[in-house]
Amino acid sequence: MAARSGSVGGMLYSLIIFVFLFVICLVLTILFYSRANEQSQLAAEANEAVKAMRSPVEADSDSYKALLNSARQNDRSLFGQMTVQQSQVHRLITGVGEDTVGQVKEKLAGIGVKGGQSTVVGAITDTRATAAAAEEARAKAEAASKATADELAQVKLRYDSLIAAHKTELDNRQGQIDQFQARLNDYEQSSDAERQQVVDQLTQTRQKSVADLQVKETEIRNLNATIAQKDVRLRELVAALRELMPESPDPTLEPDGKIIGVTTEGRTVYIDLGSQDNVILGMNFEVFDAATGPQLEEVRPGEIATRQKRGKATAEVIRIDENTATCRVIRQERGQRLSAGDVVSNLAYDKKRVYKFFIYGDFDLDFDEQTDPGDFDLIVSMVRQWGGKVYEGDEMPLDTDFLVLGREPELPAAGGDTFDPQVLGDIERKRAAWEKYQRIGAQASELSVPVLNQNRFMTLMGYFRR
Repeated sequence: MAARSGSVGGMLYSLIIFVFLFVICLVLTILFYSRANEQSQLAAEANEAVKAMRSPVEADSDSYKALLNSARQNDRSLFGQMTVQQSQVHRLITGVGEDTVGQVKEKLAGIGVKGGQSTVVGAITDTRATAAAAEEARAKAEAASKATADELAQVKLRYDSLIAAHKTELDNRQGQIDQFQARLNDYEQSSDAERQQVVDQLTQTRQKSVADLQVKETEIRNLNATIAQKDVRLRELVAALRELMPESPDPTLEPDGKIIGVTTEGRTVYIDLGSQDNVILGMNFEVFDAATGPQLEEVRPGEIATRQKRGKATAEVIRIDENTATCRVIRQERGQRLSAGDVVSNLAYDKKRVYKFFIYGDFDLDFDEQTDPGDFDLIVSMVRQWGGKVYEGDEMPLDTDFLVLGREPELPAAGGDTFDPQVLGDIERKRAAWEKYQRIGAQASELSVPVLNQNRFMTLMGYFRR
């Protein structure tokens, strides 16, 4: 029994131990499987992390292997090695390894690297190209600046030369100005005395002129009285002479010839004067009716110059025969007809005698209010061309047949208080010309010499401008 009890006890004890060990094994198994599951999960997560960091293809690449070897050599993890290299790259670019990619981009943008550029190297390449272009432009600008500087230097040299020449000229001018100023100062110091001397001389001259003028006026009054006495005596002698001599016909009313034929159209006439009567080509004749002949106009006493009316036509000699001449009609009054028997007359022409003319004054044949010495010469040539004689000189001879007077000179006003010798001389010359004009006209009137003004002379000569 005891042995059986011991055996049963041993078995029970073994059984308890077995159960205890079984429980322990069971617990350990459960713990092992729990840990195995955790490790499998961690391994799976690690595989996922590895896959996120690199793909299977990337794992076989040389760059990945080089990165992995570098991490093992430096006793770093792959991520740690990548972080270190990134920091080195950032420090190389910006100088700060802790900068993020965004900060690196901002700093690159701050120095002009645009965000659209793909790589920093590309940006640097573009920047270097831009810098090279800028350097080339700078070199060109520097060359242009140097050329401009050279030109400026040349201009400055010319400028300095001009300034020097101008300064020399200014110095010369200033010297002249100083000389003029000195002369002016000398003149101003002496001008008062000289002006007073001139005033005194002018005053003395004026007083002397006034005294001389009074003497001349007295002489003129005496001469006028003598002339008046002589005029009275001359009129008496002329009247006595007229009583003793038969009255001569007025030469301005005597016809020179007559018309002996007229063409059908009336534009050509034939006169009874020819080469033996001293008729010349171009001579003009006034044509008058045969019944009336040259007629007189109503005039004021003494104005013989305007006594004859103008003819009804004017004829110009265009052909000369021995006893006749052919004339063309160059003027004809409206409604007047020319016929045989009409008489012709030219003031300067006479087939039996030579008329003597005295021509005096200034003439204006253009009627432009401007006298012309050539007009005087034209009148003289007309008289001489058509048989008249012209007396030359400033005094009218007593045997003058006609006096031709030009425009009456203007009587100048008194000189007032002026002492200018030139002005006073001009006034005196104009006054003398006016007085002589009046004297010659009065002399012709006293001698009963016909006085012809410019218009009347040209009319009686048959002259007109075509």
